[in-house]
Amino acid sequence: MPLETIRRVEHPTQEGDEKKRLPLRWAVILVAACTAGFAVGSALGVVAGVTVASTVAGLLHKILA
Repeated sequence: MPLETIRRVEHPTQEGDEKKRLPLRWAVILVAACTAGFAVGSALGVVAGVTVASTVAGLLHKILA
């Protein structure tokens, strides 16, 4: 296939040429999940902390979506 026949695909940009940033809701989810996971993990162990952190992240993702 000759190079002349290959089209260049340009992706549309959002308003301005700002870098894509993580939405604020994800920052809230990460902070809450890490805090809850650390608190429970300190008291009950690593497995419980990871379980609580992932559960909190999942629930907040559904609630804040």
